[in-house]
Amino acid sequence: MTSQQFAKTLRMAIEALNANQPEQAVRLSRQCLKLMPDNPDAHLVAGACLSRMGQPAEAIQHLRIVTAGRPDNFSAFSNLGICLMQTRSYRSAAEAFRRAADLQPASASAVHNLACALAASGEYAASLPYFEQAAGTPGGKSAKLFRDHASALEKLSRYGDARELYLAALQLNPDFALAHRRLGHIYQLEGKFDKSESHLRKVLDLGQEPPEVYQMLALMERLTDRDVSRASLLLQADGLDGLKSEALHAALGRHYERSGDFDQAFEQFRAANKLRARTVRYDPEKHRNLVSGILEAYSRSWFQAGSPAGCEAKLVFIVGMPRSGSTLVHQILASHPMVLGAGETGLVEKALGGAEGGELNAAGWEDAQLRQFAESCVAELAERHDVANVLIDKSLRNIHSVGLLSRAFPHARFVYCSREPLDICISCFAASLPDGQAFALSMEHIAHRQLQTERLAEHWRRMIPDTFHLLKYENLIHAPEQSVRDLLEELELPWNSKCMAFTETESHVDTSSVYQVRQPIYSSSVGRWRNFKPYLVEAAETLAPISSAAAEFSA
Repeated sequence: MTSQQFAKTLRMAIEALNANQPEQAVRLSRQCLKLMPDNPDAHLVAGACLSRMGQPAEAIQHLRIVTAGRPDNFSAFSNLGICLMQTRSYRSAAEAFRRAADLQPASASAVHNLACALAASGEYAASLPYFEQAAGTPGGKSAKLFRDHASALEKLSRYGDARELYLAALQLNPDFALAHRRLGHIYQLEGKFDKSESHLRKVLDLGQEPPEVYQMLALMERLTDRDVSRASLLLQADGLDGLKSEALHAALGRHYERSGDFDQAFEQFRAANKLRARTVRYDPEKHRNLVSGILEAYSRSWFQAGSPAGCEAKLVFIVGMPRSGSTLVHQILASHPMVLGAGETGLVEKALGGAEGGELNAAGWEDAQLRQFAESCVAELAERHDVANVLIDKSLRNIHSVGLLSRAFPHARFVYCSREPLDICISCFAASLPDGQAFALSMEHIAHRQLQTERLAEHWRRMIPDTFHLLKYENLIHAPEQSVRDLLEELELPWNSKCMAFTETESHVDTSSVYQVRQPIYSSSVGRWRNFKPYLVEAAETLAPISSAAAEFSA
């Protein structure tokens, strides 16, 4: 092939690429590379074609040759970033897009892609200035940009800002189903259920039927008979994946329970959990050993030997089992003018490395490590909240870390939410909890988890009786004001009547209790287990040491 033939073949490859004929284009570009293996133009065409053909790994090899030889080639860096995103190499993709954005700062797509890559790598705060920069470039504002920007804000729990961007997306595209769905979710978190339902119904009106829409409607107790029929038909559709089927079963379970058909409700809950159990596992023996290790590591001698970190942050950690009334307690406390509710921050687990068992390693920390841990937690909180307030963290799994936290935060208080164990059993089983709480898929495992949680709570009560407080859900329901007065006194907070008007407090509730916690205190949730008594026989036997209701099974 002569140089003239090379040029002609390369031109034909580019024309094929522009005509959306990537197979033809890559074949021609490879002909060019046989003659000139180092030609950057041929590599660029080959990389772009392979990217379109869904072969990003091979495309990356070609594009890296171009970027190495031509560090000013905007197209090469842009295509490289796209391919790296396809292989989930998000940090490397961010670097490629950063180079492209440096070369063409006015390119909305380059800056937008950089922001998306940063968000995909978990750097949500770092992505925000680039989303804003992209919106300021000529032609940068688009429904897709607003959607991606809003998604990053949601990850930072900035739901109000995200809401405004989704609304802006709808101004550009009123039929943007995803924006309607996310607004339905945000309005639900805010307790604005009419607005939430309006946006969720719009998704259905657009001909889309994401199963999670039915699940969200069920959480607000707004499934109609027509919704139930449509959800049931969706379950029979071919090709419905496990997560979508699970969402539909969970939604139908809530509907049937509300209708009083408890057998059908339980069958739906069981079907949902069976689907989830295909992908997540709970090892009860492993967790029992972890609890035993924590009890041994954080002994009385450990508490007596160490020095507190000296952190002045005033934190309240709500701990215990899911479905124990923790969301209600959080909402009540967050209604106090001196308190800020941070929800489930997950910051302790993150600071410990994310892996279960980090508490055991932390038991051997030196004082400097303890201070560093406390400072990193407070620094992350300060990015989102005013830490001058008393701040509530309701990451329930912190029950494992109470010993560590009591030393890291000497002014911290702990509220252990307790509830009749059989009510917790059925409530967890029906709640579609996140994958990190895989024990909730089995009555046996829920009962096991409760026994281990109670072991931890009893230990902390003995070790730090002045700062570890018990709050019984049933007491809160039957004598709410007195229970709240007692709790505030234990937390050294003055009485404030706003705590009893918690349904009026503006906050974001991101749990399956999203609807219930917006209602005045009601007693119908006490004794919920009786509706499902035939399915709780074995759990009652296991929980007999800590359940007063278990006696009814042998009566």
